[in-house]
Amino acid sequence: MSLWEHIQQTDKENCRKIGKEFELQNWTFLSIEERKKLVLKLMSFLSERLEIKKAPEISYKQLAPNNPGNYDYVRKEININHDSLNFGILTAVTVAHELRHHYQYEKTEDVSKVNWLNKLRNLFFKNPVESRISYWLANPKLEPVEEWDSNFANYIRGETKTPNPNETLEDIVIGDELEEYKNQPIEEDAFRYEGIFMKQFFID
Repeated sequence: MSLWEHIQQTDKENCRKIGKEFELQNWTFLSIEERKKLVLKLMSFLSERLEIKKAPEISYKQLAPNNPGNYDYVRKEININHDSLNFGILTAVTVAHELRHHYQYEKTEDVSKVNWLNKLRNLFFKNPVESRISYWLANPKLEPVEEWDSNFANYIRGETKTPNPNETLEDIVIGDELEEYKNQPIEEDAFRYEGIFMKQFFID
């Protein structure tokens, strides 16, 4: 079963139960602290299903107006724009998208360790079959982890200039640069995960 099949077969009832808490009719009446607790609940729920080893920290910051959040892979931290807490579904989707980046980075660490051990072993033993088995043990879903690893090292940011509150995302990210940002392997994967998340949590 692929990762996507696994996500699509997740308990729909529990997903919708959590999703409804982020919808306007419920989110509006929550305090900021209650909203933050709900974010942690969602992250715990998703982390368990993604089999994340260690959930990232969440930090609330004043980011650019059109930036709901980002993932800091150095600190292993998800940054959420404090203003995004006004919008429940936006907050939930941001958490899902950025948590997927954390998942990707965890996988690159696993494979990097195996690749390093393989290089060391190959100084003494020339055995490609053994090397491939080791890689599979670190990456049993055979996801494009090496592409993700390269992408983290050569990441293209979406914003090309300092935004102001009257600008839209399309105004900030100009032409082909928006496509370059979206077409990166880690962003394609995170947007795909985001779409499945929306279907599971917000569509009856």
